Amino acid sequence: MNRPFTLILALVLLSGVGVALNRHTAKDEQKEVLSTDDARIKARTSGDVQTMSKIYADDYTLVTAEGDIRTKEDQLSELRSGQLQFRPVEILERTVRLYGNTAIVQSRERSTIIRNGQDI
Repeated sequence: MNRPFTLILALVLLSGVGVALNRHTAKDEQKEVLSTDDARIKARTSGDVQTMSKIYADDYTLVTAEGDIRTKEDQLSELRSGQLQFRPVEILERTVRLYGNTAIVQSRERSTIIRNGQDI
């Protein structure tokens, strides 16, 4: 009678370890996402088009504050030419949500964007 109980207890404990490992993995994934977002912000501010090209997906799109839709190439071309500049960002709050292999970063920040010499 003791053996089946011990086996069941061991399986319960091992399943608990698996859950704990998954939580640890999720935290690591969140840190990785935030690290990539930090690299994006740094590259954007310094005009590092090469890094931005690696971070932005090929189908990247952005809806600007003016309501314009911008593609990856639009953003990179304007950064490359100097038409688009970003001042350092002050992150006020930021959260990461993970859904399988997809991450959503929700951020509230204070920043200045300059397009064609004008603050926007």
